[in-house]
Amino acid sequence: QDPPHELLRRVRLYEGAAPLLEDLGLRKDLDRALGSKVWLKSGGTLVVNPTEALVAIDVNSGKYVGKRGLNETALKINLQAAKEVVRQIRLRDLGGIIVIDFIDLGPERLRRELMEAFRAEMRRDRSRSRIEEISAFGLVQLTRKRLYGAPDQAALQPCPCCGGGGRVKSTALLCQEVFDHVIQVRGENPGRPLLVRCHPEVAAALETEAWGRAAAGLGVEWTIQRMEGDERERHEIIA
Repeated sequence: QDPPHELLRRVRLYEGAAPLLEDLGLRKDLDRALGSKVWLKSGGTLVVNPTEALVAIDVNSGKYVGKRGLNETALKINLQAAKEVVRQIRLRDLGGIIVIDFIDLGPERLRRELMEAFRAEMRRDRSRSRIEEISAFGLVQLTRKRLYGAPDQAALQPCPCCGGGGRVKSTALLCQEVFDHVIQVRGENPGRPLLVRCHPEVAAALETEAWGRAAAGLGVEWTIQRMEGDERERHEIIA
């Protein structure tokens, strides 16, 4: 569909030598919008964890050590975090329920100062939002309506190894799963030697003396073969 005529005057052909995102200084912002960790100037960090039900944003002090008391140090990091949290909410177009875990502040006056700063930053956001008061544990909950759609929906895809879970099974657990499968196949094919094909990391672990003794104890005769590829959880048992 052709764009409305009144929008055509806003379109300009970019003819610069450098890539457009680099020229506009947006590459770093895009990388930050796609990552889970965002660094603050003080050395603290934000960790952004979207889930199906809500978005959790954790504020960490990192290696920062202030010259004043713990409460004043926590307030300084929280004030930096409040500004960056709102920036990340707008940049990522986060919506639904958002829970921010600020560093715990003792005195009520410090919590009020933090909330005033956070609300002032949120007023710059064009999307509708509702902000609850900060809890005694430093949690701030808000709801926000998305405007456009998060950039990670178009730029990211689920990990082929972990299926998007963010973690993979340990080598020890994978070895146990392979061994359980070996026992099953051996029961269906008694007396026949087995070929075990699995990820090189799992194969190396199965070739150790401990797993060899376990197989010998069950009378299993097997040959372990490395199966190249990135799928650590994939294996085959051939009788």
